[in-house]
Amino acid sequence: MQSGRLLLTLVFFQLETLGYLLVNRLSARRPSVPLLTPGDGAVPFSARSLWLYLSFVPYCFFALLDIERLRTLLRLFVCIGIDSAVSYRSFLKYPSAYPRTPVAADGPELARTWATLRSVDRPSNTFPSVHVGHAALIALVLSRHLTPERARPYLLWATLVSLSTLTTQQHFLVDVTGGLLVAETIVADVYQPWIDGRLRWREAMRRLRALCARLDAMACSPGLRLPPAEEASPLRGLVAEIAEGADLRALYRATTGRQVLLEHAPLLAERLRRSGRIISLLTRIMPGWLQFVRLFEQASGSISDGSAEEYLAGIAPELHRAAALLVNPSTAPLSGADPTAGSRAAG
Repeated sequence: MQSGRLLLTLVFFQLETLGYLLVNRLSARRPSVPLLTPGDGAVPFSARSLWLYLSFVPYCFFALLDIERLRTLLRLFVCIGIDSAVSYRSFLKYPSAYPRTPVAADGPELARTWATLRSVDRPSNTFPSVHVGHAALIALVLSRHLTPERARPYLLWATLVSLSTLTTQQHFLVDVTGGLLVAETIVADVYQPWIDGRLRWREAMRRLRALCARLDAMACSPGLRLPPAEEASPLRGLVAEIAEGADLRALYRATTGRQVLLEHAPLLAERLRRSGRIISLLTRIMPGWLQFVRLFEQASGSISDGSAEEYLAGIAPELHRAAALLVNPSTAPLSGADPTAGSRAAG
């Protein structure tokens, strides 16, 4: 059953990737809409936070394999598809390119990975971030099915991945707030009513159209704060904690459910190795994605509490600043700064 679920997940996300790349090519040809704000200029760059950004790949595998019922998994796939559709609409309506400069990364492996990412993912498709939207949506769905202890690692992981989209300068601040808003709305207005047996698709579509209108307003005024959520969001709570300077290592250590993920990492890596031929076939059109899967396979044996805490400590200052600007963009200098200036440093 696990092997079949892994294969289903691989196929689903490869189709997602192909759709994303198609829209990416289309939006890259259109005039860019300015989404840069003074807050974006104040977000520090960290080359090493790319590993956190790319941990989105194993995050999806861990999370979707942690769902026991196939019906729940299929419903989640539908909601992820809705997330993509809403986001792709904005990509085409508000195409925006994040300015990129060469990255001076520490070590050849990090430099190669940066080069691979930029070769397969053009700097458009920013608002709202599907990286953030998918990670947040998955975490919020799991929080409805797992115990709080087991859901907490996914919530923290999704929060950190969302912040890494800023410190890698892949996304603007409004992209992250937009991604969070899309995920929260879909979970509240589609997923939750669906599992409760009270979903009415006509009403859901009305709410999704209202969501699109909110996104339009955000794209026209990217410097505003994140609009309020329809219900309490644990992800926003974690962002607020980090913005206030919470020790990331302490947050990590307090997440006791992480032990299950640490134990499962080598098992998941082995299943991915066994699926090597299938992965190669599925990623032939986009070979760069295969490298990101392989990176997890190679690193799975060295992932531990110690290595995770050391890594988080190394990028904590940048994540804290990114979170603070996400919560309150007005804390940035009014003159702003070149958001790509930090790219010339190793981070």
